[in-house]
Amino acid sequence: MSLPFDVIEELSARRKALTVMDVANVLGLSKQTVYDQIKRGKLPALQFGTTVRLNPRDVAEWCNSRHTVEVPLRRAA
Repeated sequence: MSLPFDVIEELSARRKALTVMDVANVLGLSKQTVYDQIKRGKLPALQFGTTVRLNPRDVAEWCNSRHTVEVPLRRAA
């Protein structure tokens, strides 16, 4: 995935865990796509009961490891 450096830098700088919705909004993906990547073991996540959280640095590293066509981004509000 080819993302602007500032999005990856922003993810790396965050200290609080991200929700699936946070990741979906920042990366312009659907929640289902994020869940699918977690289920496949491609995107590291932690589950606490029914709650799923992602480490922002892990998400940034995952983005850096992807090499696909650039897509438009939507930023979380």
